Amino acid sequence: MNILSHNFIADMYGPEFLGFYGAVIAATLIGVYHFLSRDTTTNLPSPLIPEQPDPYEIAYLRGGETEVLELVGWTLVRKGYLEIQDKDIKQATNPSNVFELKPLERAVFDWFSSAKKGGDMSRDLALRDKVREEYQSCLQKEKLLHSQATQLLSLKPKLSAIAAGIILGLGGYKFLIATSRGHHNVGFLMAMAFFSLFALWVIIEQRKTGLTTRGKTYLQQLNQVFAGLKVEAIPTPESDYNTMLAIALFGWGYLPEALFQSYSTLFSRFTVPSQSSGSSFGGSSGCGTSCGGGSSCGGGCGGCGGCGGCGG
Repeated sequence: MNILSHNFIADMYGPEFLGFYGAVIAATLIGVYHFLSRDTTTNLPSPLIPEQPDPYEIAYLRGGETEVLELVGWTLVRKGYLEIQDKDIKQATNPSNVFELKPLERAVFDWFSSAKKGGDMSRDLALRDKVREEYQSCLQKEKLLHSQATQLLSLKPKLSAIAAGIILGLGGYKFLIATSRGHHNVGFLMAMAFFSLFALWVIIEQRKTGLTTRGKTYLQQLNQVFAGLKVEAIPTPESDYNTMLAIALFGWGYLPEALFQSYSTLFSRFTVPSQSSGSSFGGSSGCGTSCGGGSSCGGGCGGCGGCGGCGG
């Protein structure tokens, strides 16, 4: 008797094998997910909490490129570098001290050289790349974000090949056995293989980046430290910083309603918050790097190259 054509797996009836195949697929996907989720920062101390964290850096940790770009655009409007024209945004006429803008702010300012929709900014690939250049590498070095260069993630191609080999190998073997015996009702088997490979791809791709355990802990600590942050609708240097920090930490819905409504046309995804005042802030997530140690990515007052952020 040929062991390749007559064995425990080959002789399984269709429904029985599909159940077995589903269990193997589930075990494989769960194993891949947990392997890629291993975090070497679990026992690392959290960075020191800065007195004045960089709001853009915090926004990047909390929500990625889109959060940063929307915060930059909103800030430039509030400071008079950009202005709202109907439902578009454009450069203000003769803005002062443009040379004082940070590189990322200048890139956004230049992007609005002609009137554009605010929502289109976050879809611009060049601007998104600029945000990553400013912040991603530094935050990965500080182990607040997972790095694609780590040994764990460098194993992804091999891990992907092994997992795909298990799924395709077992499914393909049963497919050949079934067709050799004249059974052609293998559509469900093929569908299971296809969708499991898609699920594997999603798991692999989603583990490229993201907050580490150290980063998540730091976010929680910052939320606690700045939970009582106050925001005033009248622009002053202090209130501008507090407003930026509040948005970066807790999101747009925590702005005072009057202030929020003034700029609610900037980005189409914004809606008027339900809070009546929004003058104090509670839990959400956010982060920054440290002034005076902990998370410093360079010299000076912490942050990635100073309190102005990575490369700022």
